[in-house]
Amino acid sequence: MSTNKNITQDRIVGLVLIILSISGLLYTIFSSSWGSNVGMGAKALPQIYFTLLFLTGISIFLKKRSDEQQNEEINSVIIQSVIIFTFLGVFYFIAILVIGLVIATILYSIIIYCLLTVKPLKNWKIILISVSLGTLIIWGLFSKIIRITLPQPLIF
Repeated sequence: MSTNKNITQDRIVGLVLIILSISGLLYTIFSSSWGSNVGMGAKALPQIYFTLLFLTGISIFLKKRSDEQQNEEINSVIIQSVIIFTFLGVFYFIAILVIGLVIATILYSIIIYCLLTVKPLKNWKIILISVSLGTLIIWGLFSKIIRITLPQPLIF
C-alpha cells in the first residue's frame, strides 16, 4: 500500500515539474514582456533551466522505486555531507570572485568528483580532462555564443 502511495506522490511531483517547465518555456518563447531588443542571452538561460526542469520531471515521473530504496536514500544523507557541500558552495562562490569562473569551476568540480567517487585517484586523468573540457565548453557557450557577462576575477 505505501509503495503505491510513494509512486503516486512521485508521479504528482513529476507532473508538477513538467507543467511548470512547459509553462515557463512557453512564457520565455512567446511572451512579449521580454521586449524585442532582448538578445538570445537573456532568454537562453531561463530556457536551459526550464528544459532541465522538464527532464527532471520526466525522470521523476517515470522512475519506480520501492520503500526500501527510498529509506536507503534518506539514511545515506547525513549532516556532515550537508555541511561539507554547503561549505564547498560558499568556497565556490568566493573562488569565482577571486580566481575566476573557469579555474574555480574546474577546482570545484574536481573536489566534488573526488568526494563522490569511490576511488578518485584511480581515474584522475579522466576526471581532470572531463572537468576541464566541460568547464571550457560551458564558459565558451555562455561568454562567446550567448554573450552573457561573467564575473570578472580579482586575480586572473
